[in-house]
Amino acid sequence: MGNKDAVAVLAVSPFDGDHSYLEEVFRHSRWVLNSCWTCAEASRFLKQRPVPVVMCEQQLPDGDWKDLLEQTLETPNPPSLIVTSRLADDHLWSEVLNLGGYDVLNRPFRESEVFRDVGLAFLHWKNRQPLGAGASG
Repeated sequence: MGNKDAVAVLAVSPFDGDHSYLEEVFRHSRWVLNSCWTCAEASRFLKQRPVPVVMCEQQLPDGDWKDLLEQTLETPNPPSLIVTSRLADDHLWSEVLNLGGYDVLNRPFRESEVFRDVGLAFLHWKNRQPLGAGASG
């Protein structure tokens, strides 16, 4: 997609089905999906190509969402982090917000919730940027 208005989002999940679903959801949108399956892979990706929004599964093969959040918070323009989980509850939501994450999104995903959450996470990230900073990520 060569669209200058395209916005990158990174999905980090060990579940191929998550990536397939999100790819289909974002196919005809201004979002460009990038996929990683582990915390280490996501960390390497983010060092090379920062993005404004990261969707991270609660548990990863080599860590969890807190490990990835810690790494993103050390970057110059940390992305908004959305934690995804089949077992999302008030405790997880509270923990995510208190530690600096953006939100929790329940799996299985619903297209309207994905768009709403990712869009709001992007606006949250964009509003934290200094004036004149790039917004496409």
